[in-house]
Amino acid sequence: MASDILPKDFEYFILVAEELNITKAAQRAFVSQQALSKYIKSLEKRYGTELFYRKPVFRLTPAGEILFERAKQLQQLTDTLSQELDCIKNGIDGQMNFGISYGRSFAVIPKVVRAMRTIYPSVKISIDLINTAQARQRILDGDMDIALGISPEPSSDLEMLEITTESIYLGISDRLLQIYFPNEYPDCIYAFRNGVNLHDFEHIPFCFNPTSIHIDNYVKSFLEKEKVNLSFMVTTDSNELNINLCDIVATFVLQFLIPNIKNYNEHSQDNPINIFPIPGLENCNTVTIMFRKDRKRTQYMDYFIEVLRKTVSENLYLFSSETSKHGSFLMPW
Repeated sequence: MASDILPKDFEYFILVAEELNITKAAQRAFVSQQALSKYIKSLEKRYGTELFYRKPVFRLTPAGEILFERAKQLQQLTDTLSQELDCIKNGIDGQMNFGISYGRSFAVIPKVVRAMRTIYPSVKISIDLINTAQARQRILDGDMDIALGISPEPSSDLEMLEITTESIYLGISDRLLQIYFPNEYPDCIYAFRNGVNLHDFEHIPFCFNPTSIHIDNYVKSFLEKEKVNLSFMVTTDSNELNINLCDIVATFVLQFLIPNIKNYNEHSQDNPINIFPIPGLENCNTVTIMFRKDRKRTQYMDYFIEVLRKTVSENLYLFSSETSKHGSFLMPW
């Protein structure tokens, strides 16, 4: 199969596929009907298959439908590439305001800003570290352009681009498992990897971050529903700090913090943090990009949204059944 066709060569094919009429497509392309028919035949010869049924009705073949879909994708990529190169050449400027939580900013912001600086070096970006509810309100008030939120409250004025869902896990160190499960350790590690029953952890001290709205809401309602009575002995306003306290107390870990756990375990191989799934707290958070429906977005804002979506998707970590001598942890998708 030929691979030397340029995206521009598909423009006529897209017109014919859209019109399903050679005469109308020729008029749109400002070429003769004969020239367009000859072009379609040459395209079919190049790919070694018919792209259109001629009778009883002129329509796409299965091969033609595939080529139509891919041709539109190539056309869009070509247009986007041209726009991005023009932006670099012409130095398009502007400014935008973006909201994101403190904890998520470290994994997301550097990659997004790096991409923006490459394509739109003259665009100024103001970043505010705020929670989802605050970001949602500021977008509604017109004080913020885009935000990354977690399970935001719906609004008819907001566009909600859902990227993915994430779970809440139990984090506990090897040392705590040895202390509180002396007869079951280390076999309990393998058992807990299939999911923990929090009733089994009621005798263990926990730390908790009540300022993390989604941990607070989901975990507390879950504990109440399951009638679990955990001992919250330490409260903080930092999920990152809670990870560093896992040598002393157990904690709840949001999925996006898994890279922090892995980094911690690399430096604490004698007492790693284990991450265990909690049945009932899977996929409880929806990671969402928010912006106003009625607010005109610039080209660089659309690019920012796409880079943000890709960055968040690539940084999602899922639970793995693999074991490690450095503890049970989540591995990248």
